[in-house]
Amino acid sequence: MWLKDNDQAIRAFAATMLGISGDQSYSPLLAKLLVRKEQNADDLIYDRGRAALALGLLQAKEYGKDLVTMLSSANEYDRFWCNFSIEGRLSLFQLLLMRQALLPIPAGSWPSGW
Repeated sequence: MWLKDNDQAIRAFAATMLGISGDQSYSPLLAKLLVRKEQNADDLIYDRGRAALALGLLQAKEYGKDLVTMLSSANEYDRFWCNFSIEGRLSLFQLLLMRQALLPIPAGSWPSGW
């Protein structure tokens, strides 16, 4: 499965797509990404944050404790996506995804700064 791929970008993309799919049966696999350790202290790790986003999209409340723990991570991506997931900003994210899928958004129609 793509969540176990050697390439972090593929794992992050797969996690995001699984979250968008709405299939909660993937929650345990996504939760395994939350505990992945860095191989090197200088590694930029972002797939854990995307797994947190996916768990939020899936409303997998059973992993809420793990997400709260990640809020104290030294990794800014972990903290950002956990915060995004926990604070309920997902409804806006989901709305934007639905709007993009249903209505083409013409170039220049987004407010400045987006």
